[in-house]
Amino acid sequence: MKRLVCVFIILGLLIPIGSQAETKKDELDILYNIMEGLDGKCLEVDLVFNGIIFDTFIDGEELKLIGEEVRTKLGIVGKEVDPYIEEEVLEEHYTKEVIFQEDFNQITYIGQDEDLNKIVIILTSYEYDEVKSGETYLYINIMKNSDLIKNNDIIEAVMSIYESFNVAIDKTYCLLGEISNDMSYNNMVKEINKIFARMDVEVVDEFTDGSMISFTAYTPLIEEYIEIGKDRINLNIAIRSSQIDDKTHIWIATPVITVGY
Repeated sequence: MKRLVCVFIILGLLIPIGSQAETKKDELDILYNIMEGLDGKCLEVDLVFNGIIFDTFIDGEELKLIGEEVRTKLGIVGKEVDPYIEEEVLEEHYTKEVIFQEDFNQITYIGQDEDLNKIVIILTSYEYDEVKSGETYLYINIMKNSDLIKNNDIIEAVMSIYESFNVAIDKTYCLLGEISNDMSYNNMVKEINKIFARMDVEVVDEFTDGSMISFTAYTPLIEEYIEIGKDRINLNIAIRSSQIDDKTHIWIATPVITVGY
């Protein structure tokens, strides 16, 4: 329980706190353009959504109703099975884990839709002991194959769910892919700098350790950003060469990369 509460606190720090008035482009389009500019191949798209849907603690029965509604709207298929079942389940299924306590309720769904998109739904409601107030969060994680830019119905479904609660949401989008091993480190940096120049990117931090290079940056082309200290951030790129599979992996995210690399 403590671990999941910490996750929501961290995600809360990533809630966009600013925007710009000038014309913007779709965040995913920008990420895909960067991937294509580096001759990369997108293998997976990781989308994270999080928002406070109620500023109160709600009981387990109400949480169940909301959970089933969200699961249905996202099209999770199959039958419900015990997440701790030991034998292999061959037919379509999803898991549902329920934790109901005096001041903490949580329901977690893990499954997939008919397009084989992996979906995680976490509904968490907790009460503060001191003042008897609370909050209820809805976290949705979609792990989709690379055809997302051609078929983004699932994003529209997620957005409509949060709109039904009339709440602000935190979004994190990340592309995971591979780029050619033929490109040298210096040429890779040159190509990234060319892309950054076209996007009017301001690099906030750059890191390299020989096998990896990463950039934390800001571009006015993306509307939302987070602030860390005095810096605005809404673009994060990491490239790592792997001796295990002899491939060069790339992560491109807004506002920051939240998956392991």
